[in-house]
Amino acid sequence: MFLPRRSLKWFSQVMEKKLRKNDHLGGWVNYSDEWMMMRMHQEIEELKEALATGDPDAIIDECGDVSNFAHMIADNKRRTRDGG
Repeated sequence: MFLPRRSLKWFSQVMEKKLRKNDHLGGWVNYSDEWMMMRMHQEIEELKEALATGDPDAIIDECGDVSNFAHMIADNKRRTRDGG
């Protein structure tokens, strides 16, 4: 096992903050891959807009959203692969 890099530890906190804001939605287990991909593409568009503004906080925020949807898809696949 290895320790995550400093930048990854920081970014995982960005992602966690974003996830916690949406805890009231109940998670992602019941969402389809297609729906999560559609949402990730929407977030990519928002990231493009943030990049155009040059606002570092907005860019970081949108990167967290994009990454969280990739994480959700991967987590559902891990759960399927591992049987729960």
